[in-house]
Amino acid sequence: MHHSPSDILRKALEFIGETSSAENLLDESIEYCSFGNLKRLEARNKFGKGKLKPANATDPESYKVRKGKTGAYMEYLSEQDVEFIDKAIADYNFDFSSFR
Repeated sequence: MHHSPSDILRKALEFIGETSSAENLLDESIEYCSFGNLKRLEARNKFGKGKLKPANATDPESYKVRKGKTGAYMEYLSEQDVEFIDKAIADYNFDFSSFR
């Protein structure tokens, strides 16, 4: 996703049936949803919900938007948590490979 966000976003939009997306709108959406911007918005409580505000703005771990690093969830979830999620995905038979 980091290498070609426009292509990935376009694929995701096509997956849900949206095929008419202007390139500048894709670029603006990608910039708005960048981790740096989302973290700034979260720190300023721009989402309008106290629950989405960091508990402690000086503690990076209290943000909902943390790293944007592939696989970072492994730093927060136990092996049992990951197994539970993997089983739930398998039970729903959802194929994520179409997003690659």
